[in-house]
Amino acid sequence: MEKPSAVVVKLPQYFDAKGARRLRHDIAHKMAGDSPAVIFDMSRLQRMDVEGLDALIEVLGEIARRDGSLQLTEVSPEAATLLELTRVAPLLEKFPAVSIEAPAVTFSPEQVPSEERPVQLPAVA
Repeated sequence: MEKPSAVVVKLPQYFDAKGARRLRHDIAHKMAGDSPAVIFDMSRLQRMDVEGLDALIEVLGEIARRDGSLQLTEVSPEAATLLELTRVAPLLEKFPAVSIEAPAVTFSPEQVPSEERPVQLPAVA
């Protein structure tokens, strides 16, 4: 029997309400059937607002309801700190690791640039 393919979600640098809406919409269409396998790539994630965190927890709940598996890859130091401070990290440890043989479907819930985003100024020499 062939193992299901995984859904790889590459979280953006700033995961806010717009990215959360897109994640909720896109993941619903990508996670088909029972026992979904979802991989979150958190290598770029530096900031997440409450809407982004809420969307992440909703996806975790849906994976659990469907008896799926979850894996985090390349967790940035900022993302690791955020997951620890919000006490989401212990929840993630309860999921079985993703085991796939088929190719993965990758998408990124990128958002439109926001005026609320802090401006990064170049260093002055």
